[in-house]
Amino acid sequence: MLFRSPQLRAAGLDAPAIAKRVRSGWLVPVHRGVYAIGHPPTSWRGQAMAAVLACGEGALLSHRSAAALWELMPPASGPLEVLAPVNRAHPGVRVRRNLKLRPQDGTLRWAVPVTTLARTLIDLADVLDDRALARACGEAFVRGEVTPRALAAAVARLRNRRAITRLRPFVDAGARTRS
Repeated sequence: MLFRSPQLRAAGLDAPAIAKRVRSGWLVPVHRGVYAIGHPPTSWRGQAMAAVLACGEGALLSHRSAAALWELMPPASGPLEVLAPVNRAHPGVRVRRNLKLRPQDGTLRWAVPVTTLARTLIDLADVLDDRALARACGEAFVRGEVTPRALAAAVARLRNRRAITRLRPFVDAGARTRS
């Protein structure tokens, strides 16, 4: 289990009590202000959750890390990518500051706050080559986890992004093909 400092304080632990539990090994610091009980997270999902918690309220797993959580691609060996309203540097986490995150941009998948699949595809258009983007979009459409209509709505909402033009063919073709 992972906890942020404010959660521990709400449970009645002040800073000295937290420090005492860290010294005894009962709490293990994972990131600044994020603690695990007994041992650090060993799974990729646990590390992803810790990264999101470290980036504060409103943070979401994003880009390639979100695509891995959505099982569109394997987890990358590099840093976990997180969208957050504030830029908080943490080892092993690439924070992408975004002040305009909306509630419809995020959801939970396996209890990890993550960008929606449509938003993830939009973010991937910024970082993937054409072939990898086509593979991710095709997989999302074939599995039925996102529809061309949902992707079109997300594209319309985020129309000021440069990479949006790279998704237009998938929005148009997604309605016609399912191979």
